Amino acid sequence: LLNDINIKPKQLKRMLLSHPRLMETVLLDSEDNITNTIEVLQTELDLSLEDIKMIQSNSLPAILSYPRSELRKRILVYKLDLSYPKKEITKMVWKDPRMLRTDSKNVRQILNVFREELDINKEDVHTMLGKEILLLTYNAEDNILPT
Repeated sequence: LLNDINIKPKQLKRMLLSHPRLMETVLLDSEDNITNTIEVLQTELDLSLEDIKMIQSNSLPAILSYPRSELRKRILVYKLDLSYPKKEITKMVWKDPRMLRTDSKNVRQILNVFREELDINKEDVHTMLGKEILLLTYNAEDNILPT
């Protein structure tokens, strides 16, 4: 790829980090490298096509229009940052699919506020999410930061 477009690796990295949709839609071969949104949901959450259609029709009509790279990042926040197993994330999605509307950067900012400013650990966040599953969809600055 570097030879094809003749730019320096550092520039390419900065471009791809700033514009992940560019990588997803322009630079990668769609048949080989880009999975569609349905495949992301099936792979990351073990949802069937019928499950996805049910979620789409009952509570989250826009789910299939989410950028695949961002959707994957949203799911990975729950897996990596919060250490939820795939099965638990899937249960959470069934409880309220709107949790997939989270912004991965905002979630990390919320988790940082919880940890650094409020001394709330990961286990406490799990408890809080059990009571308010959409907690991580709140805006960190407007709704989480202490005033």
